[in-house]
Amino acid sequence: MANIEPTAIPRELSWRSFALVVILVGAVLVWTDWKDLGDPAKRQTCIGVALVIATVLIFTGFRWHQLRKLVASGELSALEVRANFVAHLRGPIRMWISCIISGVLVAVAWSALTVFVLRPHP
Repeated sequence: MANIEPTAIPRELSWRSFALVVILVGAVLVWTDWKDLGDPAKRQTCIGVALVIATVLIFTGFRWHQLRKLVASGELSALEVRANFVAHLRGPIRMWISCIISGVLVAVAWSALTVFVLRPHP
């Protein structure tokens, strides 16, 4: 078994792994909403859902970068990250809640924009 140096970034935290996660989430989103994109009324809902998911992915990318920095600096070991990957990726609960609230606010703002500004009124 190879020894892992404290500054070695685990394979799970490579940007290639993150790109794979983003591609998989995007593929699932497109697969589930593909039929609804043709209907203009449902398209707005699909865009709102996509905005929430994009907000969560941006937050996840930010946390991914923070974890990589912590492992590279030696403040966090690769073994600690592997032991509880989800908790380390999620980060502090307040940060995670603020991400979810931000995503919902973006979706609400999008909905308000489509209802009051973009949708033609008779």
